[in-house]
Amino acid sequence: MNRPRGWTIFLCCVAALGFTVPGHAGAGGQWPPVTDVPTHIHVLGRSASIDLLTDEVAVAERFYAEVFGWTFERHGEGKQVYALARAGGQRVGGVAYVAQAKAANRAGRWIGMVSVPDVDAAASYVAKAGGKVLLEPRDLPGRGKASLVRDPEGAPFGLIRSLYGDPVDELGDDNTWLWGELWAQDPAAMARFYQGLGVFTPRIESRAEEPTEYFLMAEGYPRAGIIRSPRESIPAVWLPYLRVGNLARTLERVVQAGGRVALPPDPKIRGGRVAIFIDPVGAPVGVAEWSEPREGRP
Repeated sequence: MNRPRGWTIFLCCVAALGFTVPGHAGAGGQWPPVTDVPTHIHVLGRSASIDLLTDEVAVAERFYAEVFGWTFERHGEGKQVYALARAGGQRVGGVAYVAQAKAANRAGRWIGMVSVPDVDAAASYVAKAGGKVLLEPRDLPGRGKASLVRDPEGAPFGLIRSLYGDPVDELGDDNTWLWGELWAQDPAAMARFYQGLGVFTPRIESRAEEPTEYFLMAEGYPRAGIIRSPRESIPAVWLPYLRVGNLARTLERVVQAGGRVALPPDPKIRGGRVAIFIDPVGAPVGVAEWSEPREGRP
């Protein structure tokens, strides 16, 4: 998805988020794989999975069920729970329990897992390139090898080499993930950092009256974007976007279900077809009314 005109307005509407890294991840026993049907194909650079990390799993389940019609399958219990999410039968990620320090105003966060050929090598690169390894590479039974890291500006993201291959590389239906965007203080430096993972080729996009954006290209398609944050007080963060069929109706459901709209649709921002909300566990999410056919890509 191309960045809409006036996009920097978005950045001023989301507060700084805290984040507590788990000492362990996921459900006890087997993890559900990232795809229902094994593909044995790895789409390098793609977000193979995306998970919401929060200590309020039930709250998140209710919200996303009410707003987007997601259904959940629980794996594990208590502090080991992992709730696999589906939209119309199509898996869209999951919700994992992670302890949060509410006294320090910590919040939930969606974390995308980037498909890489070698998780150990990628995590080692992150550490050497000025980032930080938050969760050392480890095998998740049934899912594959994964690691949680931060880039040099502090934005967390995941690395994964799935056991049975990645999901089919296509644009999903409504209520599934569409796009990811990194807000950075130095987009050019961050583009070089992510290029060093060995799966992305940055492409500069410049338009009149708009700040420069870097697309992270992989397998011939833009997989994510990087833009400059307008203020130093806003920390680097990855913002994921959900595809919806009716933006106004979606935002009404967001409010009814206990979320809040951080940025309502604005005609100056991609024709009023995008918005940002904060879910009840504190995670920011973008929504975009996208009309391209399912087989297309953003």
